[in-house]
Amino acid sequence: MAQIQLPDGKQVSEWVRYRDGLWLPYRKVNYLYWFRFLQIAEREPEYSVEWNNYKLWGGQNAVMGMSFDNWWRDHWKECFGIPDRKDKQNFPFTTVRPKTESIRLSWLCYRFKDVPISGKFQVASAHNNRTRGFTSNAVDVANAVYRFEMGIDKRRKKPRDAMGEGFTYHQLNPTGSKYNDKSGEYEKNDTIAGQKEIRDTVNKALRRARQTMGRVCEGHFP
Repeated sequence: MAQIQLPDGKQVSEWVRYRDGLWLPYRKVNYLYWFRFLQIAEREPEYSVEWNNYKLWGGQNAVMGMSFDNWWRDHWKECFGIPDRKDKQNFPFTTVRPKTESIRLSWLCYRFKDVPISGKFQVASAHNNRTRGFTSNAVDVANAVYRFEMGIDKRRKKPRDAMGEGFTYHQLNPTGSKYNDKSGEYEKNDTIAGQKEIRDTVNKALRRARQTMGRVCEGHFP
């Protein structure tokens, strides 16, 4: 998203004149992820949402009992819309440039975090030519996210192949390959190094998801 400079010199994201003469600091999809993380945090026993911070959202009943589209229709103006870009926001983000694809990845990895270890994804050891499995389900989580985004598991109507911040969901396909900018070649994901990178990506996303839920419990995002 392009940057603009306000009169005070501060660099901010390009705002959106959304509707009825009101401005939104960010694209609507970013608020969707705030809403989704808030719902997850409320359902998880290790988190405790401070609902007093969300009175303008309609509180717990509205967030947990409405679809996002219906909730957005009723609450976006009061929660996020402002007449002038220099006005104080009721719910400002903690950053002027939210990394939307990273936020989405962390949400999806947390959504699929409990998929069972399938034992399907194994790689050949470079040292002794035998195969070894992985003790965590990170590669299976990656596969579930990849299948969801590509529409393979039929929960999406069409494939999604978003490219943001140099990331594509093909990088999470355990049996696929990714493009290496440095070498200019495609590298298989089913090598030891490739699947380690997949596990690292998933685990990083899960840590980010937990951190995000901790913040949304206090009324902050992302």
